[in-house]
Amino acid sequence: MKVTVMKWRIFLILGLMGCFVLFWKNEIWAATRTIVNTTGDGNQTVEINEGEMVEQSSDRDDGTSNLVSQDSSGPRLETGSVDPVFGETGEYTFHTYFSDPENREPEYVKIYIIETGPIEEVENIKPYLMEKKGERSQGIEYVYSKNISKEGQYQFFFEAKVGNTVLHNPYYGGQDCQPGLCPDCCGAWGGPKVLSENLISNHKVYLFDKNEKTAVWSYDVGENWVTDVDFSADGLKLAAVDNQGVLYVFDVSSNEPIWIFRAEFDRANGNVSGDRGLVDFSKDGLLTASLKGQVFLFDIKSSEPIWSHNIGMTLRGLNISDDGEYINAGGHDTKIYLWKTDSSIPLWEYQAKSEGGILGLEGSVIRAMAMSSDGKYFTAGTSCPDRSVYMFRPESSEPVYKIKAGENFPVENMAISNDGQYVIAVGGGGADDPYSAVLLETNKREVVWRFDYSQNPSISTAISDDGQSIAIGYILGGMYLVKKDSKNPVWQLKNPGYVADMVFAKDGESLVLGTGTYHVILVASDGSSILQDWKVGNKIETVAMSDNGQYVAAGTGLDRFMSIGGAKDRNTSGAGVGPLEDLGPELVKVAAGSKLESGFNPKTQVEIKNYFWAWVLGGVFLGVGAGGVVLLIKKGKIRMKSWRWRDLKRKT
Repeated sequence: MKVTVMKWRIFLILGLMGCFVLFWKNEIWAATRTIVNTTGDGNQTVEINEGEMVEQSSDRDDGTSNLVSQDSSGPRLETGSVDPVFGETGEYTFHTYFSDPENREPEYVKIYIIETGPIEEVENIKPYLMEKKGERSQGIEYVYSKNISKEGQYQFFFEAKVGNTVLHNPYYGGQDCQPGLCPDCCGAWGGPKVLSENLISNHKVYLFDKNEKTAVWSYDVGENWVTDVDFSADGLKLAAVDNQGVLYVFDVSSNEPIWIFRAEFDRANGNVSGDRGLVDFSKDGLLTASLKGQVFLFDIKSSEPIWSHNIGMTLRGLNISDDGEYINAGGHDTKIYLWKTDSSIPLWEYQAKSEGGILGLEGSVIRAMAMSSDGKYFTAGTSCPDRSVYMFRPESSEPVYKIKAGENFPVENMAISNDGQYVIAVGGGGADDPYSAVLLETNKREVVWRFDYSQNPSISTAISDDGQSIAIGYILGGMYLVKKDSKNPVWQLKNPGYVADMVFAKDGESLVLGTGTYHVILVASDGSSILQDWKVGNKIETVAMSDNGQYVAAGTGLDRFMSIGGAKDRNTSGAGVGPLEDLGPELVKVAAGSKLESGFNPKTQVEIKNYFWAWVLGGVFLGVGAGGVVLLIKKGKIRMKSWRWRDLKRKT
């Protein structure tokens, strides 16, 4: 009798343990974990971690030193820069900055320089000792000058030793993640690149009329390249900026600028040489621009700025609300800024904090930003190691939500619907996250879908004002148009070369895009036809369309893919080497029901790997427990009419 009771108890306990393990596993396996924090101002912050990754760290013991994380309490080494950023063969000067809370000087600061090539070559390169230059706001400046006599593409990283600590920068991932030797890091070397080759001159701003086969006019900016263009709300003015801090304002009737503004920059206060300028109009005649690491506000009528604010580093995102009330910006200093236009002092700042930031800072670079037309919502996307999408409202510096884009999904570009309810973020495309776009819904604060295209990273995107149509552009593979309610593509534009920039018409009926094979293409949004295909003289860097859809603007540049040499295969994107080949853009309808996505869920894959034995153990416990109960029932030890615990004890 006692033995039967003991068996019953054992089997019951085993079954309960199995249920508990499986329940626990199911809870931690949920694809989305939501944490709601109520801030002091009554706002709720929601953080949603998609596929949250736990980074491992380890010490490398070579008898002398340990590689350590760069945090605010220890010594730091900044990625730095090179002057010039690009050019012909000749002398290049590299800069980095060292700082230490204990005011120690490093035993050495070195630089590794390598021409882009096979990863195994990295282990064989020899570093160069850098020279101490002097004190700067970022720390002690170290420099090294080298004559580069061979044309090609070069990358570099820095190393410093202080005490028993060795620092590397760019810094990613675990503590022993030396740049170039860590395939699991986000970007093998990261950081700036030296692009040493003959420049293509005569970069231009182009204006097109949707009804004309050739450009209405063009304006030559010389060896600078055009990085952004935008139309005024009435479609009568066009603004353009270049990578050397020059702002041009035109009337669409003439290619002679109404006025030109050239930004000055004090190198001692920051680190911007070849900046990516940005420009944006409000509907009431205000114009904001980022030039040489500074944010400017203008009245369209005057080249004299209303105000300016010096960030000191390259900006990657800049927007002004339609009513001209708010401006936001973000970039390489890892911060997101918001201004009210009546003051040059930011209303607030927010840092995208993350250990192992790309610039030796305690954060991640802001790669892209977007704002709803009414200014009520704006969003920012970060690169490694944070790899997240943030949503903000002007009232608070605390994000409405933060959603992890993926395990290794640096956000490259993003767009927001007119009402701020849908955000498309693109990038990724790696083995950890074999998808290239993520659609988010603001009200539900969740991922709607992920779009998978052969692990090919996306670099550009656009969303129609109503949020119904979404365009996703690639380095390779052209462009896909998808609908909000289904991630399956509707049509594809093949063979355009890399898709540098895209924008929908205000009415959503057409889409313009600029390509790496020198095309500016106007396409009907329903995929029925290519409305115009304008061919120009260089790679397109940026495009814009007037609100009435009458005019299209484009700017050419070399902001991407400047390597040279012999090509094994056809190069239609500019992403490889060798001469660029134009296969001709082609519009292709995608059959109804066709799917490109693989159905891969990174959270599912990670959790199965990490918790496989939890599933096995839970299943065994549950199986043994249930089997034991069935056996006792069959032997008559338990009668179904008297299954209560006290009845079982009484009968046994």
